[in-house]
Order: sequence, then C-alpha cells, then structure tokens
Amino acid sequence: MEVNKIRWRLFSFCLLFPYFINANTLTLDLTGVIETHCEIDFFNGNRLDIKDKTINEIPFHLNCNQPFEISFTSANGGLINHDNSDVFHKYHFEIDIDKVNIKKKVISSDLDKFYKLDSSGKVPFFSTGKIRITPESDLIFSGYYQDIVHVGISPSLNNVPTL
Repeated sequence: MEVNKIRWRLFSFCLLFPYFINANTLTLDLTGVIETHCEIDFFNGNRLDIKDKTINEIPFHLNCNQPFEISFTSANGGLINHDNSDVFHKYHFEIDIDKVNIKKKVISSDLDKFYKLDSSGKVPFFSTGKIRITPESDLIFSGYYQDIVHVGISPSLNNVPTL
C-alpha cells in the first residue's frame, strides 16, 4: 500500500510539473557588426607659421579601431619662396604616435613621393600624436614660403590582428 502512495504522488507530481521531465534546450545566436573607422583630427588647426629654425609642431588625436596605415606626400618636397622661385629650403618632418610606438623623422625631399608608415598590427583606439617641422637652415630671404603636406590615414588590411 505504501508503494502505491509513492507511485501516486510521483505520478501527480509529474502531471503538475511536466517541464521537469521534458527538458528543452534553447540556442541563442548573438551577432553584431562594429564598423571599421580610422580618423585623425588636428584639433588646433592644420597650419604652421614657420618663421625661423625653431621646432614647430601640430598635435593631433587619432582614433582607429584596427591597425592603420598613415601616409604623407609633399607638394614641393620643401619650402618654396613664392616671391623668389630660386629659394628652396628643406625641412625635417617628424611624426610621433605614442600608443603604437611610431616615431619617424625624414627630410622633406623624401615626402615628394608617397611616404607610408603602418602601426605594425597595433591598434591605437584613442591616441594622441604630433607632427614636428624643423627647417634645415635659416630662412633668411624675405618672401612667402609654403609647402603643403597631405596626410592620409586608413585601416590597414595587411596587419589585422588574429584572435
């Protein structure tokens, strides 16, 4: 008789709580996309007034969510005096980006071709850096000197980190 009571209670329990007997599984498919971005911001402006042989620099913010390449080209390869076309001055161009250990110094004549650096697979996320310009010699002739350096930044497809 005792066995029948136990069976009846077990049967009643199973009727009241059927999900204990028939376990179901649930599969979640979680997906998302984070778009690639790489931006440089010259927050103090993008002009330097070079009047002498002192160091001039432009700070910038860098925001990339993957490894990047940064490129430079110079319109003239140096400072041209617009009032006297015979006067030409080279300068030292230096870039420094702390989080990815980029520190490179070149002479302006090297920038008349496409000059490129990459982050060696490192991702800077939010970083700062600076570009320094130092004339190679004193600017002694009067006149308006100019060079235009184009700076390009893009995500690097060659140095994508693996997980």
